[in-house]
Amino acid sequence: MVMEYLFSILGGIVALLSWFVIVVTGSLPRGLFDVQRMVQSYSSKAFAFITLLTETYPPVTDPA
Repeated sequence: MVMEYLFSILGGIVALLSWFVIVVTGSLPRGLFDVQRMVQSYSSKAFAFITLLTETYPPVTDPA
């Protein structure tokens, strides 16, 4: 799945950026947390779809 690949790249970039922000400021901003949560949520739903645990294709816009 192309979207899963793109989300994994986005997740890696956001994780690295989050690490730098946490080191400098001491806390993680809500925006970066929300992006990480969206990436993890989509990845879990895509894995469930790929392994035939569900029949519904994972929507990108679903918040949780």
